[in-house]
Amino acid sequence: MRCGWTVSVFKGSFFERSHLDLETLLVFVNYFVREYFTVRVMRHELRLGLATITDWSSFCREVMVHWALEQQGVIGGPENIVEIDESKFGRRKYNVGRVIDGQWVFGGICRETRDLFLVPVEDRTSETLLAVIKERIAPGSIIISDCWKAYNCLSHEGYRHLTVNHTYNFVDPDTLAHTNTIERQWREAKRKVPLCGRRKKHFVGYLSRCMFLMKFEDMNTRFHHFLRAAASLYPPA
Repeated sequence: MRCGWTVSVFKGSFFERSHLDLETLLVFVNYFVREYFTVRVMRHELRLGLATITDWSSFCREVMVHWALEQQGVIGGPENIVEIDESKFGRRKYNVGRVIDGQWVFGGICRETRDLFLVPVEDRTSETLLAVIKERIAPGSIIISDCWKAYNCLSHEGYRHLTVNHTYNFVDPDTLAHTNTIERQWREAKRKVPLCGRRKKHFVGYLSRCMFLMKFEDMNTRFHHFLRAAASLYPPA
């Protein structure tokens, strides 16, 4: 007796949600992992409605958040140099003065391996930043920072700590310590996180996308790793 039961090959997968055909969805993903993804381009190229673009952009960022969480690990190590810094993603209120409304992000990059982390934080207190440092930077690492007081304890926490006073120098004249590498990462990250993505409600998704794009510079590599992350988050049944 022949069984009439069938199940879609996409059951349980990232593509199960879609009312779009597979080709259109793959083209959408291909555009989404590009540097300059915009609603205007999607409406012009794929003739999609605003609600569809918004929903699938959110689904794609969800995949990238999953990828970012899976990438969490320790960077640095004995004799490895890790530059650290904090920066605020936001905009001046009413475009006047220096009052900036936004989200603080704490970051670190290992010079030797180029491994990077960017972590949203509620504040820049020693307690908050030290917790991230202990979680993400291996003991014995050489940490270079500016002279922010929250870092004063690092020499007592199993790290060798060098500083550069940005009030006077970009490179310390005695130790040659600098944070130019992490500063470049901030410029790159802020270029990739649009103003609309800097609200706290959406920030983690946009920051994860930013980290994904910075990790994989080649377009084909990006597309490949996005599909792998999607399969990890939504393993087919």
